[in-house]
Amino acid sequence: MSSTFTASLDLSLIATELFTAGISRGPIRTPALSNIRMATGTSDGQINKSFYKRYTGVGASTTTSIDLVGSLTDTSGDTINFDEVVLIFIRNLSSVAANRLEVGPHSANGFGILAADRGIWKDVSDRNIIPSDSTADATGGGNFILWYNIAGVPAVGGSTDILAIITGASASAASFEILILGRDI
Repeated sequence: MSSTFTASLDLSLIATELFTAGISRGPIRTPALSNIRMATGTSDGQINKSFYKRYTGVGASTTTSIDLVGSLTDTSGDTINFDEVVLIFIRNLSSVAANRLEVGPHSANGFGILAADRGIWKDVSDRNIIPSDSTADATGGGNFILWYNIAGVPAVGGSTDILAIITGASASAASFEILILGRDI
């Protein structure tokens, strides 16, 4: 079996300032992001690979290693090899305060380290923190990070292909979901 992938990012970031004096009174909207469409393909702005997984019950100080070349499979059971990663979305689904997530390159073969002006993190020690959300259970939400680059960031098997998601030292049954979009060129 094989799959074909397309994606759209429908996220609107709009700030509204209410101007209360002068002739131009009223709301002033400032759109910061428009909708993005990613067609099937292997060029900039396109994708042909997708990975999604929800992790539950992850213990304290646990490193979940996402090997972007060779160990992931799609819903058809086909092996996924990301040559370039275009989008990463990670949402912390935990409502317990200690269940923060630290996201960044793995200490061995770390993905996303800045090289040739393409990367997410400056070096192997850099991390993004995704705190838990006390309302996640009730709202179905949760704090998240979203990273997108139309050109993608290279993933090379055996050298720059492992993303690390690390739970807090006091974590208790942490839960999160991850979506990765990219290309196998």
